[in-house]
Amino acid sequence: MEHRAVRVFGGMAPRVGPRLLEAYQAQKAVNCLLDSGELRPFRKPREAGSLELPGYSVGSFALWRAGDDSYWLRFPGDVDVATSPLNEDARRRVYWTGDERYGGPRMSYTPAVYEGGADEYPVTSYALGVPAPSAAPTAEPMEPDEDAEEADLRDHFYVYTYVTALGEEGPPSPPSGNAPAAPGQGVTVGDIHVDSSAGSDRLIERIRIYRTEAGTSQAEFFFVDEIDASVTEYEDTVDSGALGEPLPSVEWDPPPEGLQGLVNLPNGMLAGFEGQGVWVSEAYMPHAWPGSYQVTVSDRVVGLGVFDQHVVVCTENEPVLLTGSDPRGMQQTRLEVNQGCLSKRGIVSLGYAVVYPAPDGLVMVDRSSGARVITEGLLAPRDWAEYKPDTIHAYEWRGGYLAFYDGGAFFLDPRDERSGLVEIEVDGIVAGHRDHLDDTLYLLTDTGALLEWDKGGAPMRYRWRSKLYSWRRPINLSMARVEAVSYNDLSFRLYAGGQLRADKSVDTNRLFPLPSGYVAIDAEIELEGTDHVQQVLIAEAVEAVQG
Repeated sequence: MEHRAVRVFGGMAPRVGPRLLEAYQAQKAVNCLLDSGELRPFRKPREAGSLELPGYSVGSFALWRAGDDSYWLRFPGDVDVATSPLNEDARRRVYWTGDERYGGPRMSYTPAVYEGGADEYPVTSYALGVPAPSAAPTAEPMEPDEDAEEADLRDHFYVYTYVTALGEEGPPSPPSGNAPAAPGQGVTVGDIHVDSSAGSDRLIERIRIYRTEAGTSQAEFFFVDEIDASVTEYEDTVDSGALGEPLPSVEWDPPPEGLQGLVNLPNGMLAGFEGQGVWVSEAYMPHAWPGSYQVTVSDRVVGLGVFDQHVVVCTENEPVLLTGSDPRGMQQTRLEVNQGCLSKRGIVSLGYAVVYPAPDGLVMVDRSSGARVITEGLLAPRDWAEYKPDTIHAYEWRGGYLAFYDGGAFFLDPRDERSGLVEIEVDGIVAGHRDHLDDTLYLLTDTGALLEWDKGGAPMRYRWRSKLYSWRRPINLSMARVEAVSYNDLSFRLYAGGQLRADKSVDTNRLFPLPSGYVAIDAEIELEGTDHVQQVLIAEAVEAVQG
């Protein structure tokens, strides 16, 4: 007696012919939540407010917290936000790139983010990084001690740096000319000023002065004093034994103006890209971006992803893996998959891997397998093109890849080959933000509505269609049973010989008869509804589905 049972429900594999699908795979899986192996519905996104502002089109957003308070940061266009890498940062600093209103990388902190604002945050922001003063200071020895011998004179060169209100120090000015001085003889350091190009947009509040003790302007500089940024001249009478630490910020340049794709890395670093260059900040110094740390790759960078100690550089050609815990020694490995990234917003860091959309499907980069097209067995390139990969923006959800594109959405869990691809009937989503503190994926619609994904909304109606089962002889299926947790909204359909043979609303776990009067050598099952289904059975005779 012929019979079939579906005890594990999986996702779609459009590349595979209907007869060749595995028993758990589906020809069609829409709005199906399959992480348990049973058939459940996704839930509709739940409304959580609005981010709409008059005359302002929000393209990116992020939830920023200051103590017990939280604020929605809103930006036009494609903006990447990174949190402060500093331990117990009382200022709650936040950093971002891609804000078209300013051009370069930006930062803000508490209370500047929200102080004086109504609904539009961040209220106040500043250019990221601290520039070097453009001009060298002057240095003139003061009146010498009458008893000083010329042989006692020591060469002194000076530089100065800018320091912000947050204690961030920039690289030094060009060195002064030599000011030979004897022990105890002071030196007047002049022409100290804050460049107009630095201005208030950098929060420069203080100036630090450094000097050499002997030798040339290439010798090491040591801390002399810190003065207010309004002071233009300083008299150095500090004894050699009272000098402070060596100048730490020789290479602490600001990030390039064109930096994009900002991401947090382990060990207190930030990273971004410009053109073919990947820039990495000094560890726990998010304002300092030494040019010597830049890594140049062979193709134009589209975006960055992160997992473990690795940075995945998604380019227009092959991806590149950067590895290292120190920004001075990031190792570059070119990965052997000739699949460029089609959408920066489609790059998702899943924790254990990075996934991005490419011409032939989704590419995953992880530690064990390197780089590979993970949808190769599910979708042919012609199938993949229907999901408009160049329009994808995607987010991590339950460890999987939740993607939105022009016309719909889909979900794929790369860790579970059974889950396959599931299409989701939702449209109008323009941006998202994954908040790991409250474990919520927030979505923004084209009308400005803020939604929460999978947070108790009404169930979506799923539709799941089985593989095409076949027999060696023509048969008439006579009985069926659907085992479910509830029977509030559940329909069963049977297709045999390519025609609809049964369409029944199921309200019990008992056997029910199927129509007679036909024979066929193949059949398909379709389930539609919102109830939680555990298994479904069809058989030629009642004995096969009892018990």
